[in-house]
Amino acid sequence: MRRCHVYSSLFSYLFLYLTVLLLWVPGKQKIPAWSVSLIISVILGLINHQLELVALVPIILLAFAVYYSQAEKMFIFMRIISGLLVIVLSIGLAAHKFPGFHNLKVLDNVYLSTNAAPFTFYLNFDKTIVGIFILGIGFQLVSTKKEWMLLFKQLLLKAPIVILSIIIAAYILGFIKFDPKVPDSIWLWMVTNLLFVCMAEEAFFRGFLQKNLALMMRKIRYGDYLALLIAAIFFGLAHYAGGIKFMALAAVAGLGYGWVYLTTKRIEGSILTHFGLNLTHFLLFTYPALVGAA
Repeated sequence: MRRCHVYSSLFSYLFLYLTVLLLWVPGKQKIPAWSVSLIISVILGLINHQLELVALVPIILLAFAVYYSQAEKMFIFMRIISGLLVIVLSIGLAAHKFPGFHNLKVLDNVYLSTNAAPFTFYLNFDKTIVGIFILGIGFQLVSTKKEWMLLFKQLLLKAPIVILSIIIAAYILGFIKFDPKVPDSIWLWMVTNLLFVCMAEEAFFRGFLQKNLALMMRKIRYGDYLALLIAAIFFGLAHYAGGIKFMALAAVAGLGYGWVYLTTKRIEGSILTHFGLNLTHFLLFTYPALVGAA
């Protein structure tokens, strides 16, 4: 019975994966395809009890807040209030503070590396919603083969710099050791980390926070880089559960992701760089970290 429940619950997440992918389907429909897929995912989540009705409150509020924070014809005061509401709701959803979400646990205290801390893996509906609305409502995403090719050429130079720098820093700080492996969970981990984790985190910290801070400070000298720094600091603070050293490491990673976003002008650049680092860590080094590293 439990196995059947897990399988039925996966349909909600399958449509959530599809929703994220549909964000990159070009079109000017009044009702975008990603929103239809999201509605189906929510309905299935309610049917399978992955979501409760109370979960619809922050979901709907976030959708309206993101929309009005980017509405050009809206009064500046209302845009600021909406933007602050986006921040509050996003933090609450990412930290799983809102009731009504029963995220599916797919791995429970699994040991993936020698001398590593146990790894627990969830499919987080609430956190993913944040990225979907930020990128889906009024965000300019890559839509042509030419744009993708240009981005990949830029990442060939930029992403390895960021990934290598963070891996070296993590090694020096004693978080990881060289440990090549291919766990059985690799495919589910890859899809979820890219489409849920990296997408949501980069959408909020770079696509919303860094982007809007840069707009606010556009008349300040080096305002773009100050926005990058502030967003990176908040990215570090968001990883407080890992301890001081991990927060510092996350902040440095945030600087790298922010630099890629700033220099490529594409949120996909920071998403793919973030995923590249996570994948390198997962396959080649201690995962999630050495015991007592914090």
